[in-house]
Amino acid sequence: MPSISVYSVKGNGRSRKLAPHMTVGAKLAGYNVKFCYSDEYREPDSHICAFYGYEKNMPGVMADYIAAGRKVVFLDLGYWGRARKSRLEGYHKVAINGRHPGDYLMDKNRDHDRLKKFGIKLRKWQDPGNHILVAGMSGRAAESIGFQPEEWERWAIAEIQKHSNRPIITALSRRTFSQQISVVQPRIRAG
Repeated sequence: MPSISVYSVKGNGRSRKLAPHMTVGAKLAGYNVKFCYSDEYREPDSHICAFYGYEKNMPGVMADYIAAGRKVVFLDLGYWGRARKSRLEGYHKVAINGRHPGDYLMDKNRDHDRLKKFGIKLRKWQDPGNHILVAGMSGRAAESIGFQPEEWERWAIAEIQKHSNRPIITALSRRTFSQQISVVQPRIRAG
């Protein structure tokens, strides 16, 4: 019988809520299930591991399972429709052997129903201005991929400035207008 280890990340409310449901679902699907907390992890011990949240030691768990030729089922907040009435009620993404549902979704034809649900209308490309927008990420997101908060944004701005004199607008996460101005170099207009 195939086995699956379901990990719950202590301190992550969504992980605490979803891991037991993943356990039940895996049992109903016929898997031999081991439920444990992320800090109990030592080495890949199942055919598959499943978890919610890319934090603490879970990036290493994912890397270990993939290196051992095993599967990882990763759940996290979706890109749109993240929360409705409560933070647990929004859409979530499921990825296999990575953080994002990439290649195995991108090679399939999809209808546009999901875009309609979220009221997203694709428009023709427009080039009305001459600014370059650098959209930042939260400090937590930066740390989850090995950057210090604002490290990537500073690098991206410096790299763009090597190749362009166009004004750069930055939208660093959770910063006020005056804080943004102090973060970026004088040639950049924060907004």
